[in-house]
Amino acid sequence: SVSVTGAYTRLDKIQTVDLGVNSFPIGDKDNYSVRAEVTQPLFKGGRIRIAQRAARVFSYLSDEKVRKVVEDALSGVAKAYFDAKLADHMIDVQEAALKSAKEHLKNVRSRRQHGTATEYDVLRARVEVSNIRADLIQQRNTKDQAITRLMRNMGTSQRSDVELTTEMEYVSVSPDFAEAVREAFANRPDIYMAELNVDLQGQQLEEAYSRYWPRLHANFWHKWAKPDPHESTRIEWGDQWQAGLQLTWALFDGLARGGNIIQQRALLRKDKLRLLDAEEKAIQQVRNAILEVHNARQLVESQKLNLERADRALALVESGYKEGVNTEVEVLDARAALT
Repeated sequence: SVSVTGAYTRLDKIQTVDLGVNSFPIGDKDNYSVRAEVTQPLFKGGRIRIAQRAARVFSYLSDEKVRKVVEDALSGVAKAYFDAKLADHMIDVQEAALKSAKEHLKNVRSRRQHGTATEYDVLRARVEVSNIRADLIQQRNTKDQAITRLMRNMGTSQRSDVELTTEMEYVSVSPDFAEAVREAFANRPDIYMAELNVDLQGQQLEEAYSRYWPRLHANFWHKWAKPDPHESTRIEWGDQWQAGLQLTWALFDGLARGGNIIQQRALLRKDKLRLLDAEEKAIQQVRNAILEVHNARQLVESQKLNLERADRALALVESGYKEGVNTEVEVLDARAALT
């Protein structure tokens, strides 16, 4: 460390030396001084090296924190977007169901006029239209909420206009569990952060041990002053300097160092457990995500054919209802199955 200090002092009275016949002043009323001091630690039990490494580790840790925030933002935006897109598709489904229900209500009313349907059938058809309209309103609210989350995650105004242009496309994937775990361990910022915290706490433990060693400092200062610091009767600028070494060794500190080491060891064990927990959490999340992907693939494959069957079944039931073969309940069940 290097420091410079400047000072000025005004005295109301200065001392004099009486030599009988004559008297001489000591010093001056106006006193000036400038002092430059340099201090350099030479040995601190390894604390300098430990502090430098800890600073680098902390820098890496800060980078990983930023990366985690960025990835969380990306994930949040993607989820909100596709939540909104899914709600958009569900709106189309409910609109199609509402159109079909209205057409069915029209047919029921026509049959009621001709005496082939009862008032109960008309009421059931009206209730079905109302229920589907309520579901449509709910899906629109769901989309609005997803759009609100999307705007918040994007950091844009809630008054912004949004157009969802990217479609939801199904892509069949079969991830390998072991490879996915390796990717997680190599890329997840939370695991990196846990590892860096273990490293950082290890440096703290080393620093606690270093307090048992002595500390050696070199110091040097140079002073310019008026009056001369060597001869106070000389009212002129003069200089003075000093250089030396200082050795400090704490032989006993009330067991504070030992207690600090115990504390730092406990914190190190705690950070190691957090690292293990982060790794186990990553493995669990990877396993759950792969299971969700497998379940989704099976659902898509099974529903492709079911969708065609349900569409065909509704058409047959509606046609049969017009001919008096099928009942109102069968039409409602077929439409619910298709939806």
